[in-house]
Parts: sequence; C-alpha cells; structure tokens
Amino acid sequence: PFPRVKAAAQLAKGETRRAMNDDAGALADYEAVLPYASDAPDEAAAARLARGDIFRLVGDEAQLTATYLGIIRDYATSPKWCRAAAQRLVALADLSERFEERLARLREFVSFQANLPILPALAQNEIGDLYAATGRLTEAKRAYQATISNFPTETEEAADAYFKLADILAQEGDDRERMALYRRMYEAGNFPDEIRQRARQGYIDAALAAAEQERNLREWGRAARIYRELIAFDDRIVAAHRGIVSCAIPRGKQAETLAEYRRLAAQHPDNPAFRYTIGLLMTYDPAIAGDADPKEALAAIDRAIGEVTDAIRLDPLSPFPHQTLGWLLEQKDRLARTIAERENRFFGYARLLVGMALDLFEKEPPAPTLEQALESYARALVLLGDTPRPRDAADLYLNMGNGYFRLEAYQRAYHYYHRRLATGVPFLDPRREFAFYRKFGRVAFHLERYDEAATYFKRAIEYAEANEPIGEQIVLYTRLALNEQDAGRYPEAIEYFRKAFQLNQKLGRHDLEAQALRNIAINEYFSGTRDRDAERFAAALDHFFESRDALIAYGIKAQARKGGRFDIETTVTGSDTTAASEAAEGFDERGELALVFTFIGNIYKSFEDYENAQKFLREKLRL
Repeated sequence: PFPRVKAAAQLAKGETRRAMNDDAGALADYEAVLPYASDAPDEAAAARLARGDIFRLVGDEAQLTATYLGIIRDYATSPKWCRAAAQRLVALADLSERFEERLARLREFVSFQANLPILPALAQNEIGDLYAATGRLTEAKRAYQATISNFPTETEEAADAYFKLADILAQEGDDRERMALYRRMYEAGNFPDEIRQRARQGYIDAALAAAEQERNLREWGRAARIYRELIAFDDRIVAAHRGIVSCAIPRGKQAETLAEYRRLAAQHPDNPAFRYTIGLLMTYDPAIAGDADPKEALAAIDRAIGEVTDAIRLDPLSPFPHQTLGWLLEQKDRLARTIAERENRFFGYARLLVGMALDLFEKEPPAPTLEQALESYARALVLLGDTPRPRDAADLYLNMGNGYFRLEAYQRAYHYYHRRLATGVPFLDPRREFAFYRKFGRVAFHLERYDEAATYFKRAIEYAEANEPIGEQIVLYTRLALNEQDAGRYPEAIEYFRKAFQLNQKLGRHDLEAQALRNIAINEYFSGTRDRDAERFAAALDHFFESRDALIAYGIKAQARKGGRFDIETTVTGSDTTAASEAAEGFDERGELALVFTFIGNIYKSFEDYENAQKFLREKLRL
C-alpha cells in the first residue's frame, strides 16, 4: 500500500545519505525507488538522475551515459525529466579539455536525432555556444541555424537558437537581418505566447536600431521606410511615429507629414499614436521653432499641448507624450516670462509719465509651468522603465537636467546631467552637446565641483572655438577662469582671464578692458599672497594700474545683477572670491576704481611703502 509514499521516503533517505557523503548507501536507496516506477514515475526519474550524478562524481562515464539515455527514452513524453537528462548528457562534453574533443562529443549526440530529438537539439545549440565563446561567429550562426531548421518541434531549443542567433547579429550590427529573424520567429506560430512576445519586442527593437543607424548616416529616406514598415506591423508603436517625424523635418516635410497624420487621426480617432504625432509635428511649427512673436508662439504651443493631452487621455501609459508635454510646458514657461517682462517694462516706462496708478495693471508672475514640465518629464521617465533603447532615457535625463538648471536647483540638475553623461549615448546634434557641457560646467561650479566644472567648460570651449562667435568664447573662458580662481588655481585663472582679455581686444570692446585687467590682477594678487611671491605682487600692481587707465580712457560696461553666484551671459568678466566679493557681477565706474585703489593700497602696504598705500586710500575716499 501507498507505493508513492514509500518511493518518496526512499528518495528522501537517499538524499540524506548523499548529503552525508555516503554515496554507496545513497545508490542503494535510489535503487530501492525504481520498483515503484509505475506508481511513482516522478520519484523514479529523480532517483535515476541522482544515480547518474553519483556516477559522474566517481567517473563511471559509461554507466552515466547509459543512465541518462535510459531516462530520455523512458520519459520521452515528459519534457521535464527528458530535458534534465539531456542537459546532463550534453554537459559530459565539458569533461574533455580540448576544443576538438568537445566538438566531436557533441556531434555524436547530434547523431541521435532520429530517436531522441531533445538530445541533438541541445547538443546543436551547445556547438553554437562553443563556437561563440571562441569568437568563431560564422560557425556559431551556422550551428544555431541548424537547430532552427532541423528541430522545429523542440520549441524551447529552437527559441534559444533564435535568440542567440539574434544576439550575434546585434554584435555584428546587422539589424536588418535581425529584424527578419525576429519577424520569422514571431510569425512561425509554433511558439508559446511568452516566446512570441519576446520575438515581437525583438523585432521592434531591431527595427528601431536599424532606422537609427540610417538616421545617423543622414539617410532619411531609408530610415523612414523602416519606420513605415514598423508602423504597418503595428500602428500604435509611438517610437516609430517619432522616427517618421525625425526623418520628415530635415527634408522639409513638416507640413506634408502633418496633413498625413491629420487624415489618419480622422480615420482612426481612437489611435493615440496618430494624435500624439500631430502634437509632436506641431512643435516644429515656425511659430514655435522660429523667431515669431511670443504671443503667437504661445498660442501655437497651446494648440500642440491640446493634441498631446488628447493622446495622453487615450493612452496614459506611453512615456513619449509625457516627455513632449514636458517640453511644451517648458517652452510655455519661457515665453510667458518673456511676455510678462516685456509688458512690465512697458508699464514701468508708462508709470514715469502718468504716475504709480499703473502698478495695478502689471502682470502677475506666470503660472509655475516649469514645475509642471518637470512633473511630466518625471512621469515619462517612470513609464520608460528599463528601456532597451538608452537614447530615450538619455534624452529625458537631459530634459530633466535642463529644467532644474532653469530653476537654479543645481543639485538636482547635476544628478540628471550626470545620469545623461553616464549613459554614454553620443549626441546626434553637436550644438546640443555643446549646450550640455556649457550648462553642466556651470552646475558643477555652483556645487564647488571645480575639477569636473573645468573638464566640462573645456569640452564646451573645444566646440565654441570652431563653431561659436567670439562673444560665446569669451563667456566660456571667463567662466573657466572664475572656476579656477575659486579652486585656488590662480596661475590657471590668470591664463584663462588673459585669453578672455585677448578675445575682448579682438572684438574691440574697450569698455570691458578694465574689468578684464582687474580680474588678471586680482588673481596675481591672490597668488602672490599665498606664495609670498614679490614678482606676482609687482605684476598685479602693473595690471591694476592698467585697469585704472582703461577705466579713465574707456569707462566700463556694468553688469546688472541677476541673482545666483554670478551671471555673465554677456562678455563681462569678474571675480567671485571673498576678497572681491561682488566683482563677478561687475561695478559701475566708481565701484571699479574703489576696488582697484583698495588692492593697489594693499600691495604697497605689503611692500612697506606706506606713503603710497595712504595715497591710494585717500584716492579711494575721494571717490
């Protein structure tokens, strides 16, 4: 009675003995399970596998092979035990140290295909793995293809071969062939739904990769054909529609493509991808992308927001509409602020004429749409998840970083800029990369990460020297110099301030010379103070006198204060150190002279020339 209970008890007894290293006793217990095979087939199969594992330990290969082959034959209709035995049998090839011997052993197992298809299918894939591990990818592909062709009924092994073959094609960059492979697998019809869904996603990812490769080569027509093939496969793949837009814009087909998508949306009003693409195409409207009147641009943005919001209502789980909505809200915030500033300037001027009553008409600050934009970006990032397409995540990290940069939330901006950098995804637009490093440098500077800031500013300068006007180069050299000054690297700060000064001279901006010379002098002074270097003090004195002379000859362009540690969007140089606490923002002419006379007096004092020190102190007091 209760044969299955007895078999299970005997099996457990064998496992206990084996755990105690009593292999002989364990073998006896496993043998005792076998008479119950008809009533307890699973327990008997487990006992036979366990016996085989012991034979492997003691090196009885003949007995081992016979045991595993017996299980495969006796359990041909039970995939679990049949596969477990076949896997152990194929693993016997690992006992051979030489590549050729392992290959020969696996080929022996492939010859069993007439009677035991699971074994040759596994062995064929193992041959592919062996070739792939040694870098012989052509032979590996041939082996996996043999599994697919010869063992279509062994779906698990065939699927494994498909996926491994696709991985090799990805390594080789053959995305078109990978597309075809996944498409065949998806349409084969003999795989379980889970496998077919993996194949479907593989096809989509391969198609997007193939199209991006064509885009990188600026082959817009070829890329668009791949995107359209993907849309024909499933017209709700938003990434494919975004690809269509990315190919239409460089070819000047924005209006034509917008008309096409309006027709599609009218025919399929419940398709969120069509509605979203309309909104995305509207972001390239000249009113938004060009230099249109801000109010006209704001109206165009609101229309685009309406389309994207409709798409989100139809499909709230797609990340891309949230990303585009974030961008639109960010632009809306910028334009709303521009409009408010213009109108407030008008009322400020009018107030001078008619009195303070116009205060009642001044515009309130715009709604916090920038914060809403960041919320939308954050939703997109969550919905994106662990995307197999890192560029999508990289774009969102950049969006988030830019938003926090505008809010002057530098710690958060640094977090997202750093994540963008860590993706390693190359920028498709060199100017966008330039803007990234320019802003990242400013963020790192504000957080006193001076080494990083220097690296990022230098990357931006590399691009600016070849592509940007001199004014932009001056700004960057000045920021780099200020960074070096705060880091206490005064010789480097002098070098970069001098470069900015030379560029200013090239532009003929004499009204900036006084501040530029003052910046050089201040760093020479700091360097002399730290190193007790009389030559540095003397050089600083010369430059302070030159700064004074430039002030008298040309005057100065003062920089309006804008908050934050410093702001030098124009070509004004400055200092942000404690010793010259407000110089970064610039002074008026009187303030500059006072600062220069203070330093000149201090230098004469360090030279123990008290007469001249008092002279310049009196000059300062007379200002």
